Amino acid sequence: MRCATMALCACAATGPAYAQWSVGEDYPAKALREGRQGTTHYRLVISQLGGIDDCIITQSSGHADLDEATCNMLKRRARFRPAKDVQGLPMGDTYSGQMIWRIP
Repeated sequence: MRCATMALCACAATGPAYAQWSVGEDYPAKALREGRQGTTHYRLVISQLGGIDDCIITQSSGHADLDEATCNMLKRRARFRPAKDVQGLPMGDTYSGQMIWRIP
């Protein structure tokens, strides 16, 4: 059974709040200098332990460095409480989201 929304599943983020997954320092320097912005859509593959096994770009921002920075940042900071199967045992899951890159 997969999580339909964060509110309905046991895979709610733990650790830093979602807004804290990204900080201003994460903006790629070259993209910042060149004034590049965009929105990267991603899917995270979450392990049974709540870590990130993989980050898949589902829709590019149009800028490879912003897409790469999205996955690098999420792999470093995002942590989840694992979803549970019908017996209550931890199981892997996925989480989809988007990172909006806007120059501060």
